[in-house]
Formats: sequence, C-alpha cells, structure tokens
Amino acid sequence: MKRVLLIGDGASGWPLPEYAGRTALQAAKKPYLDRLCSAGRLGLAQILPPGVSVGTDTALLALLGQDIAHLPSRAHLEGAGMGNRIDVADWAWRLNLVSISASGKMLSHSGGDISPQAGRQLVEDLLLDTKLHALLEKFNFRLAVGSGFRHQLVRKGKVEITTIPPHDILGKQVEKYWPVGGAGLRDIMTHAHLLLQRHPLNHQRLKEGKLPANYIWPWGGGPGAPLKPFSLLSAHRGLCVAHVPVVKGIASLLGLTVANVPGSTGDIHTNWQAKVKAALTGLCSGYDFILVHLEAPDECSHRGDWRGKIKALEILDAMARALHLGLEKTGGHYRLLVMSDHATPLATRTHAPDPIPFFLYDNHSELAHGRAYHEIAAAATNYQVGGQELLKLLFSPPGEKGGL
Repeated sequence: MKRVLLIGDGASGWPLPEYAGRTALQAAKKPYLDRLCSAGRLGLAQILPPGVSVGTDTALLALLGQDIAHLPSRAHLEGAGMGNRIDVADWAWRLNLVSISASGKMLSHSGGDISPQAGRQLVEDLLLDTKLHALLEKFNFRLAVGSGFRHQLVRKGKVEITTIPPHDILGKQVEKYWPVGGAGLRDIMTHAHLLLQRHPLNHQRLKEGKLPANYIWPWGGGPGAPLKPFSLLSAHRGLCVAHVPVVKGIASLLGLTVANVPGSTGDIHTNWQAKVKAALTGLCSGYDFILVHLEAPDECSHRGDWRGKIKALEILDAMARALHLGLEKTGGHYRLLVMSDHATPLATRTHAPDPIPFFLYDNHSELAHGRAYHEIAAAATNYQVGGQELLKLLFSPPGEKGGL
C-alpha cells in the first residue's frame, strides 16, 4: 500500500469578516479536497498537549511519534535541514532577519519577505565585519548562515536566554519582548542592526518600496536531543518533499530521504508542480510513504494576507488533485491523509493551539459522508483524535481496525 501525507501548514484558522464569517478553508474554492474529504474519514486532531509551544516543529515531531518532553531546539532542526549540523551539546537559536520600524514596531518576521539569496548575502556580509566578529567571539556565539530570513545563532555550552518568536509580536512594540539573558547578546543585535540599516541591499529595498531586513532576532533556543528514527516507528521507506528547513531537518534527522525540488520557495509563488512530481517519482521508485509539505498558507497568515491564504489553499487543492490522479495510476491500494499541522488565524497572525481538521482518503474504503473539508464540518463529526493517532490511522494494515 502507498501512503501520502499532505500538510497545508497553518491552513486552519478562524472565521473572518473578509470571508463573510467563514474560515479560509470554507471560503477557498477547493473542489478536489472537498470531493476526497466527502469520501473519506473527516475529523479533528489535537496535535499537541496543553502547554507545548505551537509550531511546525513541535506539531510535526508529535505527529511522527517523538517524545514531546525531550525535543531538540528549532535551530538544531533547521540547521540539519540546511546542511549545518549543530552539535547536540551546543545551544542554538533560530535567527530571523526581521523588519522593525523606526518607532520600534515589529513589521515583518521575515525581513519583508526577503529572498533566499538576499538573506544569505546580508548574513554573510555581517560576518565580514571585524567588530561583529569580535563581539561574537568574545561572548562565545557564532552565526550559521542559512537562506532568506532563516539563520541560526549557536553557542558552546548552556546559556539561558528568554526569547519570543517574532511572528508572535507582529504589529507590536518590541522593547518589552527583546531577548533577555546571554551576555553580550544585546550588543551583538544592536551592532548587527547598525550594519544592516546601512547595507546597500536594504537601501535598494527601501527605494523599491519594500521593508528592510534591518534586525536579527533569535528565538526558539535550546540544546539538541536525539530523535527516534522513523524506521523504529514504521517499516516503510519514507521520502520528504518540502522546502522549509525545519521540515527538511526533521525528515533528515528521522532518516527519511529528503527530495531536492527546484523552484520551491516556502511561499505562495512556488513550483508546486515540481513538488508533486517529486512525490510521484518517489512512489514509483520504491518509496511507500511520502510526506508533502506546503508552507504558503502559514506565511500568508503571518502577513495577514487573506487573499493570499485563499490562493495558497487553492494551490493545496491542485496538489491534492495531482497526487490523487498520480496515485490512481499506480493501480494499487493507497491512502491520502490531508491536514493542517496547526491553526494560524489571520486575525492574530500567529499560531493557535486549536484542534485541526484532517481527512483520510482510502481508495478501497470510501465512506461517502458528503462533508466538505473545513473546521466546522470536521467539528460536526464529533470525531477527534490525538496527534500520534493520525499516523496510526495512515499506517494501520488493510482490514485492521483503524484506517477507514
């Protein structure tokens, strides 16, 4: 049996006036998702227990059977996804390039949606500055270059720094949320800001009416931790098709093969067709479990872009259609699990701990309940499972209780 897990990151949300009181999943034109959902098992999943920080990292790790009480930091996961393996004993933080106004308001958690190449150039140029290099060395920090707005801050040995994700404080004054702790960290951030605000690339962005990537912002820090290999959870050969480093890093650390997909961006303008092609090629190459991840709904939600989120969900619909048609051509038994990893309401522009809607389609066990794929329909089923139960549904043997 072939099994495909399709995740629309942050697809779930709340009703909005812009949607006439509907959620984005209700408002989007997604005939294929609705058709598959109506013939499958629909329900809600509470991915994370209370008190656990809601994010793609925690949600995906919980879904994939990891110990939520002992997880590596986000930076360790993303470092693995970027090819920058960080020692398990080192403390590391995700480091965003962000945009902060002259009055101190967080305008963008992504440096004004800075491109992969431009973000890399900015951080590489920071590392050429002798004063910043001396500050990093003096306080035992180092910067690991990523791409776009995603990078890492690493330190040998334990250090307590209190941080908050920049996407949680969009539109707010940052002063009371500034990272606290870590000798010299404020000096490092301040000097990096001076360099970034006079960088020619940011001057050009301002001329073009774009936000400058004018600050660095660490968050999500901690040590590494070993993960339970996917081979211990399942006998299946797995392939991951994703763009964002955190998903690729988790897949890599679990022992899944990670596809290299040209033209994927982690946002709405992405080569989703190439992602589907990579997934279907994997199915024809001996992989019997494929994880396909679309980041765009989450990024649009963080920006408060409701039109963009609708478009992102319509892309998710097109991906579901292409995956379904490809699976049909295999001529065998298959399951397709479609879900949001967490809710990202446009009203708050950050993650929420709400249970998320999912559906499981099995081509040998169609249910024909007739419901569309969205939060309200899922809640009406009165069927709710925990995060790790979803994988059991996907992987349960044919004919065994579970699945459909």
